[in-house]
Amino acid sequence: MSNHELGSAREAQAELEKKRLFLIYRDNELFQAQIAPIREALASSDYQVIEQNFPAETTEQEIATWAQSQADQLRGVRFLTDDTFARSVPHDLRNQLDIPYSAKLDEIMDQSAIRAVFGPGWAEHEKKTGERDLEDVNLDKGKELFTAMGKRIFENPENIPESVLILSENMSDHHPFSEFRPQTSSFSAEKIADRKSAELVGQWLQELGIAQGQVKVESTYDQRENIGDKTWVISDRHNGDDDRVKGGVKLRMPLADFFQTTSKAGLLRIPMQELQQATADLVRERLAKGAI
Repeated sequence: MSNHELGSAREAQAELEKKRLFLIYRDNELFQAQIAPIREALASSDYQVIEQNFPAETTEQEIATWAQSQADQLRGVRFLTDDTFARSVPHDLRNQLDIPYSAKLDEIMDQSAIRAVFGPGWAEHEKKTGERDLEDVNLDKGKELFTAMGKRIFENPENIPESVLILSENMSDHHPFSEFRPQTSSFSAEKIADRKSAELVGQWLQELGIAQGQVKVESTYDQRENIGDKTWVISDRHNGDDDRVKGGVKLRMPLADFFQTTSKAGLLRIPMQELQQATADLVRERLAKGAI
């Protein structure tokens, strides 16, 4: 055997000895755009990566059948899967194969978007990976994060609302406004804290360029109808306003919910190249921490 052949054989053996990682997901538009930087980051890791991509039309029952047929191959490996695969695998088999209940692939997609907007070190929820929780911040940092989202949104003038209705109920339930809440239970004091929190959100919006007269803070338990499509309705996620307020663009607080709802509404958009770079960086960092 020549030196070249010997070297190739050693490389092949080293590849076989790598711990296997199965990258498994059902195709969709987001994965089509985002899987390339994930694949690239994994290629430089110590894992032998095996990718299983199910077509978008694949049913969860078909995915479950595949997992059962591949059970022997899936034992003793690491998994990086989407929520669809994790949900499709039968409970007993999922436990046998030690497939995570929370889909890390979906989480990576979410966190890379957060990273693209806020920079490294932030997460929607604390994940034992060193990121700070978006919901565990003080008022100064909360304003900084809210402003970062607002500036992104208002880069497109069409996103600027004609008016904003802020519903104050429960607004002080979460960070960064929870410091307004009284230490002892008092209904009147809690209502004052809610109002103060909602007014602060309004102040942040005014500093982003929304005119003072366009922002209203209300505590309403009455039915509200015929709210225009260019009106933002901001409420805390504990405030069940959906049946009482008809129309408008529904946005939620606290900060992680505001990020999600503005993204879902098409207001907060991130350039794909920027998103892909954030994804690759995040995967490499998590590989280094052993968090994948």
